[in-house]
Amino acid sequence: MIETASPPSAQPHSPAPAPMGGGPVHVPSLSESEFEALLTDLRIWVAGLVRRFALDVRTNPPCWERHNAMVETLTALRDAERGCSSLALHPRLGSTGSEPFGMLPISCATKLP
Repeated sequence: MIETASPPSAQPHSPAPAPMGGGPVHVPSLSESEFEALLTDLRIWVAGLVRRFALDVRTNPPCWERHNAMVETLTALRDAERGCSSLALHPRLGSTGSEPFGMLPISCATKLP
């Protein structure tokens, strides 16, 4: 079994998470079962991202799901991509998809707790 980042505890008065199918997800608000569902969905999306952009382990390390900063950043990147590529937008207005990689906050040299 792969060890993952700890699920956030639901905080009172925190924003409700959007459904997994659309809209931005507020990771700190997720219950443990919602967090596991997010990771399941995110693993598939991240695998596609790595293939599409030929990302190496320095950009997206294979242990990404063990680091909360990576989970939250990749979730935000996925949500932004989905928002930018919405059918409601004109195709030329969407993101090229490559600009946000500078947001990824971790490297393979980062030590685990």
